[in-house]
Amino acid sequence: MRHHLRAALGTVRRRRQIDRYLAAHPERKLQLGAGGHPVEGWLNTDLYIYRDGGKLLASSTWVKKKWDDYATYYGMTADEYVQRRQDFGKKGLAVTSFCAYMDGGKWRYCAIWEKVPGSWPHWFNMTSADYQQKYDEHAAKGYHLHQIQAYAGRYSAIWKKP
Repeated sequence: MRHHLRAALGTVRRRRQIDRYLAAHPERKLQLGAGGHPVEGWLNTDLYIYRDGGKLLASSTWVKKKWDDYATYYGMTADEYVQRRQDFGKKGLAVTSFCAYMDGGKWRYCAIWEKVPGSWPHWFNMTSADYQQKYDEHAAKGYHLHQIQAYAGRYSAIWKKP
């Protein structure tokens, strides 16, 4: 019991440290470009952007892990996303998280790229028939579904093959 309590208190202390930093640096609440969390050793591994009461908000998951190369962007048009995916792909980074959302009546996209082993194909703006076709293709090749998002009758899916 004491071990679990110490672990829980350590987590609370780390969370408070992060919260204090973010309170003092509100511009850092969503890191743009490249880099990990301002508190050393933390990496944003999942990002979801949504609307609440008309405000655009972000929810993310941070994990403590080592990383070599990494990038997070949001507010991208489809063309900007495709270009960044190509550019980062040439550098050996794969899309590990993707989110589509509406902003100002237009579709915008956010994504996280990491240097990870294996192959990580990503398709977005798919119809349900497109998604089923891609699912069948990738499953037959031994890929596992890593992430899926449904938005306005469209689908985004990331597969991975270790």
